[in-house]
Amino acid sequence: MKLDFIVSRLKSNQPPINSNKALIHYIKQAQNSAGLSHSELVKRMGFRNTHKALRRMHRFEQTGQLPEIYRQKLSQVLGLDVDDIRRFEKQHWAEQFADLGLFIDHFRHIWPHRKMIIRLPDYANISFRGLYLSVAYLGAPQYTIGILLQHYMNGDWMDDQRCCGEFFIIGAGGSPLSGRNTCHGFCGQCLSQQDFSFARFGKLLKAHQGLEPACEQRSTDKTMTDLLRDFSL
Repeated sequence: MKLDFIVSRLKSNQPPINSNKALIHYIKQAQNSAGLSHSELVKRMGFRNTHKALRRMHRFEQTGQLPEIYRQKLSQVLGLDVDDIRRFEKQHWAEQFADLGLFIDHFRHIWPHRKMIIRLPDYANISFRGLYLSVAYLGAPQYTIGILLQHYMNGDWMDDQRCCGEFFIIGAGGSPLSGRNTCHGFCGQCLSQQDFSFARFGKLLKAHQGLEPACEQRSTDKTMTDLLRDFSL
């Protein structure tokens, strides 16, 4: 299969996911109150490979992301409630993926306007975190709601056997060689979201390769909030 990403010529204008500053401050404050250096902290957490644990903690200070074992260990050593840590994480991810939530929650109202949206560059070129195509060895093109709506209109990027209604794939990443992949999508009927492996990943890539965007691919300052307001949705 010949693959290229000529469909989307947009430079990526999505900023990297912001670090969870509230959680970082919460953990750092507890660490300072306990009077523990990074080295002392990871030793008390009981990791044999302290160098690896230190790297993990330095990475946490940059991203705010913690594996489950680190949540448990930090809560034990610093006397924190692990549920509080999870609340910080849940709130952060809700903020980061707010536009994804808006697209899914209002999809039933967006869908009747699909033909107009895909032809208006200011709206068709809206993108947000969670909307993506990423392929091993080939990189990731910029994906937009215009491209996504065109896929749905063509009957692509959909699965009719996953939930109680038509299931719409909104993000996909994997390898064209092994076929291994992880997709994310939502049910058009109940709006529930799922992460899953799609058995026909090559079908998603073929649909991408064959798509002709309905309008100019360029950057836009519009957001999902703007679209919903401007279309009175």
